[in-house]
Amino acid sequence: MPIHCREARALRSVAFAGPDTKTEGRNAMNKRQLIDDIRQINTTAQPAFLAQFNENALKQYLDHLESARRKRSMNDMPKVMTMKLVS
Repeated sequence: MPIHCREARALRSVAFAGPDTKTEGRNAMNKRQLIDDIRQINTTAQPAFLAQFNENALKQYLDHLESARRKRSMNDMPKVMTMKLVS
Protein backbone atom coordinates (compact mmCIF):
# COMPACT_ATOMS: atom_id res chain seq x y z
CA MET A 1 0.00 0.00 0.00
CA PRO A 2 1.82 3.13 -1.17
CA ILE A 3 1.96 6.31 0.84
CA HIS A 4 -0.57 8.63 -0.74
CA CYS A 5 -0.30 12.41 -0.85
CA ARG A 6 -2.79 12.77 2.00
CA GLU A 7 -0.73 10.44 4.21
CA ALA A 8 2.49 12.22 3.28
CA ARG A 9 0.91 15.56 4.21
CA ALA A 10 -0.26 14.07 7.51
CA LEU A 11 3.27 12.88 8.23
CA ARG A 12 4.69 16.30 7.39
CA SER A 13 2.10 18.12 9.50
CA VAL A 14 3.24 16.31 12.64
CA ALA A 15 6.91 16.05 11.73
CA PHE A 16 7.87 18.77 14.19
CA ALA A 17 4.98 18.39 16.62
CA GLY A 18 5.48 17.84 20.30
CA PRO A 19 4.72 14.62 22.18
CA ASP A 20 1.39 12.99 21.53
CA THR A 21 -0.29 11.30 24.48
CA LYS A 22 -2.06 8.79 22.20
CA THR A 23 1.23 7.32 21.00
CA GLU A 24 3.25 7.39 24.20
CA GLY A 25 2.95 3.60 24.49
CA ARG A 26 5.48 3.38 21.68
CA ASN A 27 8.12 5.47 23.48
CA ALA A 28 10.37 2.44 23.81
CA MET A 29 10.57 2.16 20.00
CA ASN A 30 13.31 4.06 18.25
CA LYS A 31 13.05 5.57 14.79
CA ARG A 32 14.57 2.53 13.08
CA GLN A 33 12.07 0.18 14.77
CA LEU A 34 9.16 2.42 13.81
CA ILE A 35 10.29 2.48 10.18
CA ASP A 36 10.67 -1.30 10.19
CA ASP A 37 7.16 -1.76 11.62
CA ILE A 38 5.68 0.68 9.10
CA ARG A 39 7.37 -1.18 6.24
CA GLN A 40 5.92 -4.50 7.44
CA ILE A 41 2.45 -3.03 6.85
CA ASN A 42 3.24 -0.68 3.96
CA THR A 43 5.88 -2.49 1.96
CA THR A 44 6.11 0.31 -0.63
CA ALA A 45 7.18 2.94 1.92
CA GLN A 46 10.83 3.74 1.28
CA PRO A 47 13.11 3.94 4.35
CA ALA A 48 14.78 7.13 3.06
CA PHE A 49 11.39 8.84 2.74
CA LEU A 50 10.25 7.73 6.22
CA ALA A 51 13.58 8.77 7.77
CA GLN A 52 12.73 12.42 7.00
CA PHE A 53 10.10 12.40 9.75
CA ASN A 54 10.53 12.57 13.50
CA GLU A 55 9.57 9.73 15.82
CA ASN A 56 6.26 11.35 16.79
CA ALA A 57 5.14 11.56 13.16
CA LEU A 58 6.22 7.97 12.52
CA LYS A 59 4.32 6.77 15.61
CA GLN A 60 1.18 8.50 14.43
CA TYR A 61 1.51 7.06 10.94
CA LEU A 62 2.07 3.56 12.34
CA ASP A 63 -1.03 3.98 14.53
CA HIS A 64 -2.97 5.04 11.42
CA LEU A 65 -1.80 1.99 9.46
CA GLU A 66 -2.62 -0.39 12.31
CA SER A 67 -6.06 1.15 12.79
CA ALA A 68 -6.83 0.82 9.08
CA ARG A 69 -5.64 -2.79 9.11
CA ARG A 70 -7.87 -3.60 12.11
CA LYS A 71 -10.89 -2.02 10.39
CA ARG A 72 -10.17 -3.96 7.20
CA SER A 73 -9.83 -7.26 9.04
CA MET A 74 -13.10 -6.64 10.89
CA ASN A 75 -14.85 -6.02 7.56
CA ASP A 76 -13.39 -9.25 6.18
CA MET A 77 -14.84 -11.34 9.00
CA PRO A 78 -17.60 -13.67 7.91
CA LYS A 79 -21.01 -12.32 8.70
CA VAL A 80 -23.23 -14.40 10.94
CA MET A 81 -26.41 -15.33 9.22
CA THR A 82 -29.51 -15.89 11.29
CA MET A 83 -32.66 -17.55 10.15
CA LYS A 84 -36.10 -17.16 11.58
CA LEU A 85 -38.03 -20.37 11.85
CA VAL A 86 -41.62 -20.11 10.73
CA SER A 87 -44.09 -22.37 12.45
